[in-house]
Amino acid sequence: PRASVLRMIKDIMPKGMRCSTETGTLVLNCCNEFVRMLSDEANVLCEKGGKSTINPDHILESLKGLGFGAWEAQVAKSFEEYKKAEKARPRMGKNPMASSGLSHEELVKLQQQLLA
Repeated sequence: PRASVLRMIKDIMPKGMRCSTETGTLVLNCCNEFVRMLSDEANVLCEKGGKSTINPDHILESLKGLGFGAWEAQVAKSFEEYKKAEKARPRMGKNPMASSGLSHEELVKLQQQLLA
């Protein structure tokens, strides 16, 4: 997503500094190429292991294979933090309307009013 990458660039840059459109496009292209290379490498490792799904270990191993082994510890740490945050995040049930306190008929009536 172009806007997300440009926002990250803007957030990282010191105040008063600007980034040209061409530079933003170049960074975005580099990000896309990095993801392609990482995915390709992970896919090769996955196939070698006889697996059909790329898992986080394949990505971490791919970083090493592409010469980014120094990033492995930080990426692994970030992934662990993500997993903890996901476990702590409240989950919706199968039907979020079930906890609304309204009957099915009331929900249908509200929906019809909204669509009218």
